[in-house]
Amino acid sequence: MILIDANLSHRLRVALRDQFPGTVHVSDVQLSKADDDDIWHYARQHALHILTKDGDFENLLRQHGPPPKVIRIKIGNASTKTIGQVLTEKRATIAAFLNDPQHSLLYITR
Repeated sequence: MILIDANLSHRLRVALRDQFPGTVHVSDVQLSKADDDDIWHYARQHALHILTKDGDFENLLRQHGPPPKVIRIKIGNASTKTIGQVLTEKRATIAAFLNDPQHSLLYITR
């Protein structure tokens, strides 16, 4: 369901696992060292949506269009624990976004 980008910790799977089964980190699918284009195409081929802090995925979204959808975390420098807490607090917003066919980019802020 969600593919966590390399710029975020693999430990975020724990925060997302219950609400979003099938969530994987790029390291789980041998994409830790892949470029953004490869990650984008993998997500598209496997019906995953990208969770990232990286603005480059917004550019790929504009260039290629969805899928995948992009969930961009914009909370500055924060610990993995803090990011996990924010994602847990925003899980209903994330779920609604993933089910909304009209939107393809979601910003997560505090």
